[in-house]
Amino acid sequence: MKSFMRFFPGILIIFSFYIHIVANAEVRICDFCPGLINQFTTEDSIQVEDQLFSNHDILEITIATDLKTLIRDIGNNPEYHQGVISYALPGFDRVSVNVRLRTRGEYRKSRTNCDFPPLRIKFDKENTRNTLFQSHSDLKMVNHCRKKWDIYENYLLKEYLLYRIYNYITDFSYKVRLLKVTYRDIKGEVDPFTRFGFFIEGTKKMAERNSAVEIETKGIRKEITDYNISNLFFLFQYMIGNTDWSIPGLHNVKILALGKSKYVPIPYDFDFSGVIGTSYALPDTLLPIASVRQRCWRGPGRTQEELAPTFEIFNEKKEEIYTMYRIFSHLNERQINKILKYYDKFYVIINDPRKIKREFGQTCSSRRKTP
Repeated sequence: MKSFMRFFPGILIIFSFYIHIVANAEVRICDFCPGLINQFTTEDSIQVEDQLFSNHDILEITIATDLKTLIRDIGNNPEYHQGVISYALPGFDRVSVNVRLRTRGEYRKSRTNCDFPPLRIKFDKENTRNTLFQSHSDLKMVNHCRKKWDIYENYLLKEYLLYRIYNYITDFSYKVRLLKVTYRDIKGEVDPFTRFGFFIEGTKKMAERNSAVEIETKGIRKEITDYNISNLFFLFQYMIGNTDWSIPGLHNVKILALGKSKYVPIPYDFDFSGVIGTSYALPDTLLPIASVRQRCWRGPGRTQEELAPTFEIFNEKKEEIYTMYRIFSHLNERQINKILKYYDKFYVIINDPRKIKREFGQTCSSRRKTP
């Protein structure tokens, strides 16, 4: 007995150490148990949240709501309508989340232009815990516009890729996630159907990610926005042939404030861009172009030296951008080649000193319109 008591303190220490190891091991294992999702730590929850936009695999979802009432509510102040979004990830049970949905937009909300408008989706934080939508209070959703015309789905897919391009260029951009959406009418008046769509990151989330806040005041001139980031903005719009934006008017542009006097423009809505070439896109009559396929530099006049750092970024990202298109399986080869040829012309311009002077020396709105 005396011998045992002599070794007892050492045995107690070893036993305590063993218990500590086992307890920690159980915590680490349980963090990844599918049936114990509520055991996630804060860090694990962040990883779940990031899966929505950090993963570019197509996400299949179902939206169940009163479809007719929703898509017909397209007045100036549309209401939110109750609905459910559900999805299933490989190896996990199906997840359903209660949401509120309403129509949004301007051009694509009109029934003259689209029979299925874009949507805004509101989430209740309590319903999204440990789902892909965790910590997302709202999302925009771009839809197929016209149910029976496949070309409109092609427009949507091309627009999705433009958001992805700008993600390559700068973090001051909206993240997107491609969707395959099945729509189910809870009243049974509309047969279920499935179309492409994509989520757009909420402005508040995008601003927080960049340590900034949104400014909703109109009248901020493009000349006083952040020089380097604005050059990226202007050149991207030029690259894709998009003139349908206004910084002072906050038209298809959000403004973020970094500190007290640093303003950053964030582009969105690219369906009027030349690279997409929608059948309904027409250029502003005040601009010296006859077609949206013609490029038009709408930034302030810049020299080659001033734009050199911006050109360098676009040149560095060229191969990534082209590869993204080449491996994108939802557009056919002919469509991809047409897009890349459009970009080829852009890259010729930004690497030719004479063309640089001609294209970027002054804003195109100050030129005479060519006949």
